[in-house]
Amino acid sequence: MTRERPCRDAPCSGLTLRDRLAASRTILANERTVLAYVRTALSLVAAGAFFIKFLKSVESIALGWGLIAAGVALFAIGFVRYHRMKQYITGATQNVLEGGQADRSTKQSN
Repeated sequence: MTRERPCRDAPCSGLTLRDRLAASRTILANERTVLAYVRTALSLVAAGAFFIKFLKSVESIALGWGLIAAGVALFAIGFVRYHRMKQYITGATQNVLEGGQADRSTKQSN
């Protein structure tokens, strides 16, 4: 299985090594975050299926369906957040390549 290197493509080619590494770290962090959303959503769906399948009380079945709904909603939220952040990262990288500054909403103190 070959792993695609995050910042080997054209959008990052004009950046300095420091900027390329920062972009790669940001891309990988975004991917880790979406994987955490997926893992949590699958756990909720599995717990919901357990409640529905093995516990036969009305409350357990209702809780099971609630957990499944929460899992599906969490997956959708994670997917949307991932794509929004991916677009932001791509836009910020393009802005830096064009000579502008990346939008920094928080001040960093060094």
